[in-house]
Amino acid sequence: MPLSYAVDAITEAVEQPEVTGDLLVDTGIVLGFAAPALLLGAATLSRRTP
Repeated sequence: MPLSYAVDAITEAVEQPEVTGDLLVDTGIVLGFAAPALLLGAATLSRRTP
């Protein structure tokens, strides 16, 4: 579940003053889901311009 990774990343960012490996992994997983979803939506959804 990408949302649980997002929550873990935010929790890690709040608890740790520096960037940790867990933060990078969680952020990478969230971006790994978000980027293809945005690209797929941009490629398949039609525009509704007048």
